[in-house]
Parts: sequence; structure tokens; C-alpha cells
Amino acid sequence: MVSLSFTPNVSRRGVLQLGAVAAAQLILPAGCTRKPAEAKPQNIVLVITDDQSWDSIGYASGGRVKSPELDGLAASGTTFDAAYCNSMPCVPSRASLTTGVHHHRWPQQRRTDKVVAIRPGAWTWAHALRAAGYSTALVGKMHYMPRQAPHGFDYMALCEHWPASFRDKVILRLDGWRRSLSESALYEPMAASSRKRGGFSAKPWAFAPEHHRISWVRDRAIEFLDESRATERPFALTVSFSAPHSPYDPAPEFAALYDPKDVEVPTDGWADMVGIPESVRNVPAIFTRDKVPTKKIREMLASYRALVSQVDAAVGAIAKHVDPADTLVVFCSDHGDYLGKRGQLLKDPGIPFDDVAQVPMFAYGAGVPEGRMFTEPVSLVDLAPTFLTAAGLEPPAHLDGIALQDRFAGAEMPADRPVYCFGRAGFDMIRVGELKYFRSHDGSVEMLFDVDQDPRELRNIAQDPAQQTARAELAARLAAVLERAPEQAPGFGRHSVRLA
Repeated sequence: MVSLSFTPNVSRRGVLQLGAVAAAQLILPAGCTRKPAEAKPQNIVLVITDDQSWDSIGYASGGRVKSPELDGLAASGTTFDAAYCNSMPCVPSRASLTTGVHHHRWPQQRRTDKVVAIRPGAWTWAHALRAAGYSTALVGKMHYMPRQAPHGFDYMALCEHWPASFRDKVILRLDGWRRSLSESALYEPMAASSRKRGGFSAKPWAFAPEHHRISWVRDRAIEFLDESRATERPFALTVSFSAPHSPYDPAPEFAALYDPKDVEVPTDGWADMVGIPESVRNVPAIFTRDKVPTKKIREMLASYRALVSQVDAAVGAIAKHVDPADTLVVFCSDHGDYLGKRGQLLKDPGIPFDDVAQVPMFAYGAGVPEGRMFTEPVSLVDLAPTFLTAAGLEPPAHLDGIALQDRFAGAEMPADRPVYCFGRAGFDMIRVGELKYFRSHDGSVEMLFDVDQDPRELRNIAQDPAQQTARAELAARLAAVLERAPEQAPGFGRHSVRLA
């Protein structure tokens, strides 16, 4: 059993001093070996957004989204034009990112009938870095269950989503942002406003901008970075924004950047897709475009983009406190959002079309070449070995990803390397090169798309006689991915989590 102790409101300097003995002795984490000493371990910053589709960032949006800070940081490093999450939606996607293995391989515990979560004590890259002497911190939302689960972070400043079943006193004990609102007498007004508006309503933030969830995460991240610079200990910071996920509540200055009247709502639907099985067309979705007034969709899309712009400004502010000479920075999202495409809204149905499975991703800083775009498919499970390599550690063999440092150095991705994504709506997907193959969990339905010739995935070619060799090869590759046994990496013992 993993033991968890809490010390709310502990100073961040106290957190940075945790594990001084481990830092001095550089204890090797379970399953890892240390590379020959060549250079000082790099600091690591992971910035992750929530429900941000791959084309909802300035450089990929065709001008629809304004994100000058993110665009500039991406241009100073390497962008990944075909990055994928490994599972959908939020909780399993973040679990694969955290553990570095695919959905069917990370150690699971069931939280509800529909939700599974990482088993406490499982191998994570945060545990591994912490054991190797890093100061590890999580600021924002990571959607672990329980939210404060000890997955390797010394310090957690939480700004989470909470189901209605949670009582306010539990939320205020664990969630630093909401506790700060309570201390400013804003928690009840904010909660009442959220309940009144409902999930689809778009309305600017009604309180002072410094109290916004994005601002709170920004400020806690900057505090941690500034205090980390006063120590000799390397650090790994995860900055996890809960936007552009609902509530669609951008601060007024960012809401003013987008006029809902100028927003074009997609008009395509399942009927525009050729060769799509009926079982795909009939997958249930929570919200479809035809059930929501167009005016409300325009308001939602405008506010969604405004939240991206607000995150953009926050990341720009955080970047001023990062030294790219000794820090590897990665930006990504946990998965996408249909945003009206295919007639769907939000992330359901969770079929791994690029609308919801592909994510924006770029890296900059230590060891990352400037001005490159990487077009080969990569995956969020590649981050675990990438972070370990940045720390001077050999990634353990059980991981499903590959370190990106070789790609930074100019090595090509293996041409036959599959990128895998589990879909909650009943389909698994792999992409190899320009081909994407889907198979239902029961094996009865297949789809195949050539995303080079058909980037919107509108024509299923799984029954095309000319594609049968490719279809069979991809089916075999998917089967090989799914046959890999659950990971049995050595786990981690007790450690204290300090909550902001």
C-alpha cells in the first residue's frame, strides 16, 4: 500500500528541500539505469492543456486561433505534426502519459463503473525522476483518481474538475485554486454561477482576472520555477491547465478577441463519409450539433478559442522564468474535441479520428533543434522515455514509447513504427506512416484511411481490393500491440505529497 500524508499550505521552498538525501546520493529509480555521465541532468517542464484539438493552436489553425506566444515557442524548437494521445478521454489519456504504457498495460484500479485509474504505487516517470534526485511538482489538473494520488510528485497545487458527488469541504481541502477563491469570498459566487450556467454556456469570467483558474495555475508555476532556481537540485514541473475544457469562461480581455458572429460552424456529418459502417454512425454521443442552437455553438467555439489565447498568454509568462539552455520544455494536450466536425460536439463519441485523437505538440529548449517540423507519427507515451533521457537515465524496457532525443539529433523514425490509441467508444486505432487502421474491440468492424490522400478521414478503404495487403498488415500490427502483457515494472513505495 502507498501511504499518503498531507501538509496543506506548505511552502514551496520546503518542498524543494524534500529528498535531499536522495538527491545527494542520486538513487537509481526502479527499472532504470544511469547513462555514462556526459552532462548535467536537464530540468523538465511539461505544459499540458485539456481538450485542445490539434488545429486549435495558432500555427495549425489557419488564423482561427490567436496564440502568438505558443507559436513563437514552437518556432524556437520542434513541432510534431502528427502527435497522438494513447487513450480517450481525459483520465485514461493522462494515465498513459504518466505511466508511459498503453491503455491495456498500465496497472489499473476501478473507480466507478465507467472509470479506471492508475493504481497507486505503479511505475511513473515522475516517480522515476523523483527517485533519481529531481524535485517534482504538479500544478493544475491531472485528473488522477483520487485527485491527490501519490504518483511521484513531491508538491501538488491542484486546480481540478470535481463531480457533483464531492462535498465542498473535501474540494476545499484538496483543491488549492478553489480554496484561494474561498479565502477571497469568491467560491460560493463562482460555484453558483457555474451551476446556473450549465456545461454548454459560454460567458466571460465574472471576477477579477487574477482569480481565474488559468491565472492561478500560471502564478503557482512561476513561484515553483523561481524557487527552484535557488537550489542545486534538478526539477521536473508539470503545468496542467484545465482549459480550453468547459466551463467556457475566458477572462473578458481574451473573450473580446473573438466575435461569435464571425465563427464558422462546421456543416459536415456522418453522411459525408464514404464506406462508414452503421455501427460507427450509431455510436451514441452526449452532444450532437443538431441538438444545440447554432448561436450557442458559435458562442462556445469563440469562448473555446479565447481560452486557448488566455492559456497562450499564461504560457508566455511562464516561459520568461524558464532557462532554455538547461531545460527541456514540452507542450501538448490530453486529446482533442470535435468542435462541430462530423456533426459532433465535445469529445464523444471517442472514436480515434484525428479530430479527437490527434493533439498539438511541440518541444523547445535544451537539446531541441530550432525551426523543425516532425511529420512522422509520435505519441504521448514517447514523453516518459524522453524525460528519462533528459535526466541522464536509460528508459526501462517495459515502456511503449521511444525517446525523442534521437529524432532531435536527426535520426529518422522507424518507418513501420505503429502509434496506438484506445477509443472508449469501442474502437482501437493504430497509425503506421500515412495509414490509419481502426478495429472494433470485438473485431467485427474495420476501417482504413490514407491520411495523406484523405486528411479528413472521409473515405474508408478497408474493403478496397487494392488495400487488402496493407489492411492485413496493419491488423497484425494492432494485434501485436494488444498482445503485449500488462507491465510488471517494480513499483514505488511511500512518499509524502504536499498540497498547496
